[in-house]
Amino acid sequence: MSLTNLAALETASLFAKTLGLETKVYNFQRLNTDAAYADMSGVVTQVKDSMPAGGRILISAADGQVLMDTSKSNNSRANASAKAINENHNSRLSIISAGLSASGVATEKKYSSSTLKNEEYLAVRVGSSAQDAIGVIRYSI
Repeated sequence: MSLTNLAALETASLFAKTLGLETKVYNFQRLNTDAAYADMSGVVTQVKDSMPAGGRILISAADGQVLMDTSKSNNSRANASAKAINENHNSRLSIISAGLSASGVATEKKYSSSTLKNEEYLAVRVGSSAQDAIGVIRYSI
């Protein structure tokens, strides 16, 4: 991974943390309401807008179900609940690694079947350990 892209992804992750994105993800998964989804989406939009052009944010539940993907135009609570935003991401290396690693962070560089280009990823577990993980926030350029 290039140092420039890693720095940009880490900056996005820190910005998301200061805006409380992890709490918004918890709230959405607990409440599953349009209002909780809108709160989560609002923070994601702020973070994505701070990223370099082409930046992407994907939020998955612990089982890999995609809750939001900024590369898609169908983000909504209804589509998240129906598992209709994107294919399940439970086999993605960065998502698996972030979920299981002690640090809760993982990186990966690979071709994206969603954007049809090579991307660099920084995945961050939502939850303090693998046992209480409720999902992963994955940033990419």
